[in-house]
Amino acid sequence: MTAEIANPGDFAVALCRSLGAPVTQSNVQFIIAWAHVEGGNWNNAAHFNPLNTTLDLPGATSMNSVGVKAYTSWDQGIAATAATLRNGRYDDIVAALQGGDASVAAASSQGLRTWSGGGYGTVIEAIPGAGPAARQAIAAAGAGTTLVSSLMSAPASATGLDPAELTDLARILEMRADASAGLVQQLADALGAAAWAGPSADAFRADATDLAGVMNRDADGLRLAAADLRKLADDLQQELGVLRAVEDKVRAWFAANPPGMRPVPAPWAESDLPPTGDPRWRDVQRAFATIGVL
Repeated sequence: MTAEIANPGDFAVALCRSLGAPVTQSNVQFIIAWAHVEGGNWNNAAHFNPLNTTLDLPGATSMNSVGVKAYTSWDQGIAATAATLRNGRYDDIVAALQGGDASVAAASSQGLRTWSGGGYGTVIEAIPGAGPAARQAIAAAGAGTTLVSSLMSAPASATGLDPAELTDLARILEMRADASAGLVQQLADALGAAAWAGPSADAFRADATDLAGVMNRDADGLRLAAADLRKLADDLQQELGVLRAVEDKVRAWFAANPPGMRPVPAPWAESDLPPTGDPRWRDVQRAFATIGVL
């Protein structure tokens, strides 16, 4: 299940997948920061247990007086961590991860305070520093899943989104990407025109070059997200068109075949037809296909 886990980033990707959560930058960064503060596996004897859970499983042993477990494998450790998160005491953390933005939504959650026995006070501080490791882990896993692409994996009509709103959001992301690229160019122009020289100047220029690289990568990510949103908007528009066509045919059948005059029984109660655009029209479509209507 977990394949090779060599670092906290790999662990974060595996835990997201075990929880059915998207492998987003925000999620992976949050879990890396959390594991850093907990110190499991790489910094203590809680083998295969970066978050120091105490769930007992066959073969696991306690490594301290609190009952933190050392597990027998990464499969067991991931399963134990996911099971603990799902035990009802950490629903806010699970919801934040499944929402794709745990660095914002879970970093100060009640569940995190419960897990830590009162609160770390340092997870939020550790999140920014986990950014590079999170990007590396996502790239190594070939995941690259974003909140946008997790929406794209859902049935188009089930998202409750408006295609026009998605297109507007894509346009906003493209504008943000252009603005970021513009700032990088302004910085490059300013540094090129500056007469400042010496070791301090060289160090500053090196830092500025690193920052420009980060900003360019972020801009590329925004453009990719915008492209995903536009595709999702197109898919959603197409699906809604199909659902409306199904609805029109079904309602036309009911109008042409009133009660008492129907050649065959209706395979779906007219009173229970879903509202326009509801994904259940696909179920209605399958039902009416049994009588040759669709």
